[in-house]
Amino acid sequence: MGAIKRESRELAYEGTIVKVYKDHVVIDGKRAVWDYIQHNGAA
Repeated sequence: MGAIKRESRELAYEGTIVKVYKDHVVIDGKRAVWDYIQHNGAA
């Protein structure tokens, strides 16, 4: 796997504890969309 560059991040869902983002990335010249889950809280 080569260099990974994130072009943008958009908020797809926002809940009380989690936020789900769509990351638009370029990997070795190919575009992909990754899901990123951010958890704001402790268990």
